[in-house]
Amino acid sequence: DPVIRRLALQLGPPERITREQLAAARNDENGWVRAAAAVAGMTVPEPGDGLDGLLAGLRDAPDPQDRAAAVWAAAFLADEGAIARGMRDADRQVRLEAIRSFARMKGEVQEIAEALIACLRDDDVEVRREALCQAVRWTPPADWTRRFSEALADGLASGDRDVRLLASEAMSTQAPEALDLVLPMLLARDETSLAAVEALVRSGRPELFQRAREHLEMQLGQGAHLARLSARVAGAMRHLDGNEAAGYALLRIGLDDFVQSAAESGLAAMRALHGKRGFATVERGLSSVHAQTRVEALETLLNFGPSWLAGPVARLLEPEAFDPLLAELIALKQVPLFTALTLEQLASVDRLMVSRHYAKGETLFRRGDVGGELYVVVEGEIRVHLDHAGQEVTLVRHRAGTALGEMSVFDDQPRSASAQAMADTTVRVLRRDRLQAIVHEHPEVMLEFIKNLSQRLRAMDEKLESSTLASPSGGPIPASGRTSPSMEKSSTP
Repeated sequence: DPVIRRLALQLGPPERITREQLAAARNDENGWVRAAAAVAGMTVPEPGDGLDGLLAGLRDAPDPQDRAAAVWAAAFLADEGAIARGMRDADRQVRLEAIRSFARMKGEVQEIAEALIACLRDDDVEVRREALCQAVRWTPPADWTRRFSEALADGLASGDRDVRLLASEAMSTQAPEALDLVLPMLLARDETSLAAVEALVRSGRPELFQRAREHLEMQLGQGAHLARLSARVAGAMRHLDGNEAAGYALLRIGLDDFVQSAAESGLAAMRALHGKRGFATVERGLSSVHAQTRVEALETLLNFGPSWLAGPVARLLEPEAFDPLLAELIALKQVPLFTALTLEQLASVDRLMVSRHYAKGETLFRRGDVGGELYVVVEGEIRVHLDHAGQEVTLVRHRAGTALGEMSVFDDQPRSASAQAMADTTVRVLRRDRLQAIVHEHPEVMLEFIKNLSQRLRAMDEKLESSTLASPSGGPIPASGRTSPSMEKSSTP
C-alpha cells in the first residue's frame, strides 16, 4: 500500500531509515512515496545523492498526482517558488495541494500574492474555498490590497454558500476597506445580499453597520407586510377553486419567497453579531420538525436580541407568528420589563392585558392626566412629547416591542408628558392592579423595571448635560432644547 510506505517515511525515526530503504523509496512507482523519500532524505544521517533531481522530476511530470506530491514536499523543504507555481497549475488537485502547503508554512511565502488571489477567483469551488480559508489569516502586500479586496467582493456574489461566508469573514478581518464595495450588493435579490449583510454587520464600522441596519429594518418591515398579505390570500383560497385558486396559490408562493428572503437576511445579521458557532444551535432548532423545539429556538432567538432585529425575524420565521396571540407574546418578549419571562409565562401575563387601537394622530394621553396603565406597542409608532413655551419637544418615539407608561403605574403621579400615535397603532394595555399582581408572581419583572429606569435616568442626565454644554456661556437653554424637570425623571411618562 503506497499510503503505508509514505507514512512510514514521514513518521519513522530518521536514524532508523536505512540508505537502502531510502534508495528503494526514491525509485518507487508512486509519486507520493518518492516525494516522501525526498523529504525524509533531508533528515536522515546519510541520505545519498539525487534528491534535487527527484523533486525536479516530480514537478515537471505529466501526471498531476506527481506534481501534487512535489508541491506537498515543497512545504517541508521551504521551496516557496514551487508552492507559487503549484497554485498556477492547470490541475485542480495540484492547486489544492499548493494552498495546503501554503497553510503549512503559516502563510510565510514570498511572491505569492498574484497566485493566491487568482485562486480566490478560481472556477473550481473547492479550490476557491481552500484559498478563502487562508485569506482569512493572510494580509496581502500593500500593492495587492485593491485586487485582494475585489476578489473577496466577487466571493460574496458566489452561488456557493461556504464561499460567501468565507469571503465575508476574510473581508471583515483582513480587508475592511473592501466593505465599501459591498454596499451595492445589499440590493441583490439572491444570496449575495445575505453575505453583504453579514459582512457589513461584522465590519465593526458604525457607519456601515447603520447602513446594514437601515436595509434590514426596511426589508423586515416589507416582509411583515407581505406575510400578513400572504395570510389573507391563504384565507381567501379556502373559498375558491379551479383556475382562480391556482392564481392565488402562485401569488402566495411569490409572497412567501420574499418573506423567507427577509427572514434569512435577519438570520445572517444575527449570525454575524453572535458568531457562527454560538448561533448555529438556534438555527438548527428553528429548522426542526418538532414544534416544541422550534418554539424553544424561537424563544432563544428573542433572548439573543437585539430587539429591533430579533422580534421581526421571529415573526417571519414562524408562520403562526401572524396569529394575533403569538404576535402579542413576541412583542411582550421584546419589552425590557418582560425579557426574563418565558413565552409560557408571558401567555399568563397577556391574559391580563387588553388591546386598543389608535388612528394616526390620535392622542393616547396628555400631560397632567391621571395615569394607571402601561402600554406595550404591538404595531405602529407613538411619539412622547412635551409642550414648552409654545413649542413641542419630542422626547422619544416608541415602536413595536417597546413600552411606555411604567412610571405612572408605580408612582400614582399624573402623566409627565403627552403621547400621540404617529401611525395606525395597536397597543396592549396593562392596568396598575394587574401589573402589581404580575410583580408579586414574577419578582424579576421589578428587577427589570429598576434596571430600565436606571438606564433611562442615566440617558436623561447625559441629555441634560449635553444641552447645558450646548447653551452659549453656560446660560439658559433655548426652549426648543430645554429639558424640563419631568424629563429628568424618565423619558417615559
